[in-house]
Amino acid sequence: PMSEGTSIPKLLIYLCNVTDNPYLKNDTPAVPYIAPDGRANQQFQYEPSPVVVDLHYMIVPYMKETIDEVKIVGYIKQLFSYGYLLKSAALNEPKLQHDLTHSHNESLKIIPNDLSMEDVHKIWGGFPNQNYKLSLFYLVTPVRIPLGGPGRTVTRVMNLQGGSYAA
Repeated sequence: PMSEGTSIPKLLIYLCNVTDNPYLKNDTPAVPYIAPDGRANQQFQYEPSPVVVDLHYMIVPYMKETIDEVKIVGYIKQLFSYGYLLKSAALNEPKLQHDLTHSHNESLKIIPNDLSMEDVHKIWGGFPNQNYKLSLFYLVTPVRIPLGGPGRTVTRVMNLQGGSYAA
């Protein structure tokens, strides 16, 4: 965080934690068993499931006047009060839009993350010589991180013949 009494208004957006998404942690990969022509594929490209995480952000306004910080917090609360869906197609940055879409992050939820006062003090305790500031906490979920590398081609087992599998 910045020093107190800054003359230039700023909004700090700080990534303070990354956690595994408990609901999508062991998500199975999509396997294309059916070809575009409707027939069953004998082989398919297997790609491992991405790592799915939640990003925990802290937002802190730094303004000349405290009342302006309260107003900014109010505007942010209004914007994200019911959760917000960020769609990659709505972004004006082509590279970011491509990267998000390519990693299957077409939409990300931004939801309030109400922390206990104890947790807030733990976070602010990580900034030496900084006083507590009015802060908001949000969760961006689910964020898929591809494992990378090429997938592998797998032959589908169709039936069991004479004690061995055959395609």
